[in-house]
Amino acid sequence: MILGITGGVGSGKSAVLKILKKEYQADIIELDAIGKEVVLPGTIGYVKVKEAFPEALKKDGSLDREKLAEIIFLDPEKKAAMNALIHPLVYDEMIRRIQSSKASLIVVESAILLTCGYPKFWDKLWFIYCARKIREKRLKETRNYSLEKIKSMMAQQPSVEFFKNHADYLIDNSGSLSGTREQIDKILKIML
Repeated sequence: MILGITGGVGSGKSAVLKILKKEYQADIIELDAIGKEVVLPGTIGYVKVKEAFPEALKKDGSLDREKLAEIIFLDPEKKAAMNALIHPLVYDEMIRRIQSSKASLIVVESAILLTCGYPKFWDKLWFIYCARKIREKRLKETRNYSLEKIKSMMAQQPSVEFFKNHADYLIDNSGSLSGTREQIDKILKIML
């Protein structure tokens, strides 16, 4: 079974992934991690990004991720161009990992799973929900983000209603980890 997991920044998707890996031996595929891998020096992605965004390179030729983020998040056309370069590479690698997995439960996680243009590849989709104030608090504490940065990031993501309308199940991660675990157990019993 392929399970898609999505949700807004700071919703606690990583905590859910840890439970699924540890307690259900799920094979976890994080699209953000693949996105970083496909632009490492020596890859096709690196060459494409270097050609499209030469201003995002450091003096040593490596990719300045912070500079690139500034460039693409301030300009919707540049963001679309970056996505057009990277998303196909990420998709191909994701499919390769799914096909080579031996796990009975494969979990693919991404905040942009519903908006990146990929065809539906999952059997079920979970939306990891968390109250906005809790998300803000988590991001301040765990990532040291300013409230301004958090609000900007959240404004660029789909609404809670959008996620709810597209997901098969909702996991409310606003409370305790044990409460989240109980929800996961209950849903997986139905699914599996």
